[in-house]
Amino acid sequence: MNYRSWIRKQALKKNLHGYAKNLENGKVVVMVASDEEEKIKKTCKQGSSRAKDNNITELEYNSIVKLGFEIR
Repeated sequence: MNYRSWIRKQALKKNLHGYAKNLENGKVVVMVASDEEEKIKKTCKQGSSRAKDNNITELEYNSIVKLGFEIR
């Protein structure tokens, strides 16, 4: 299972909304709408067994978030 699929599964279990997508450089962006940042960061750092680098940069997101969690 790739990281995007894994994080989507985790987000849906926790009833979180957002998306995951690959960047051209091979990294993955995960956007999650939540007021529980530390729990989300912990989940992202666990990663799937194939995840190599779990550096997390937190940014503010000021757009509408669709309900559900999608892979873009």
